Amino acid sequence: MSETGILTGRAIAYMAKCFVINACGTMTPDVTEQMALSERDRRYLADPQTLGGSTIIAPTGEVIAGPAGTGDEVIYADADLAQMVRAKLVHDYAGHYQRMEVFSFDVHPSEPAVGAVVDEGRSVAPAARPAPREKDRVPEAVPGGLLAEPSSEELAEASPRRS
Repeated sequence: MSETGILTGRAIAYMAKCFVINACGTMTPDVTEQMALSERDRRYLADPQTLGGSTIIAPTGEVIAGPAGTGDEVIYADADLAQMVRAKLVHDYAGHYQRMEVFSFDVHPSEPAVGAVVDEGRSVAPAARPAPREKDRVPEAVPGGLLAEPSSEELAEASPRRS
């Protein structure tokens, strides 16, 4: 497996705070001959840098087993599941919504006024809502429930002008 594959697995393990098992394939010369459509394919499929390399990666991004070779091989590691919890206490990439002192979710049943002036939590004076610009209009529906495609003139107007 290439360094890119190992680096990607380490990044996923670190960001998700989980164990990652990279199960990479190997090929026998017979399979390489069956799959190769050209000499270039044959060289790529036979290159040891593109074969094997299975790994097991801890939530810290550390490779704890492997990389395996290019032949049939079994790798294993002892996984301390508490590592995931400890890692999330330090850097919880996706779970900060579970901390109520950090995140609150409030539902307001009415639509807020755009640009409203707020004074000590009270809305004092809603700002006037601007009229929609012609170029911001929603495309009209056509029969069948599809949206009408913009004309070439509309596309030309919407594209940024280069000076």
